[in-house]
Amino acid sequence: MHILEREITLNTDPDTLWEFFSTPVNLNELTPPDLHFRSLSEVPDIMYNC
Repeated sequence: MHILEREITLNTDPDTLWEFFSTPVNLNELTPPDLHFRSLSEVPDIMYNC
């Protein structure tokens, strides 16, 4: 089994980072272009951890 691990250091505070990740429309920014990601329905303004 192969395991790929990556680490990135971001120059931002946790609240700002969570604001970006919790916004569903930002999935386009996070998804590699070759996956051709798109939302098929309306998405909420913010996602929450259940």
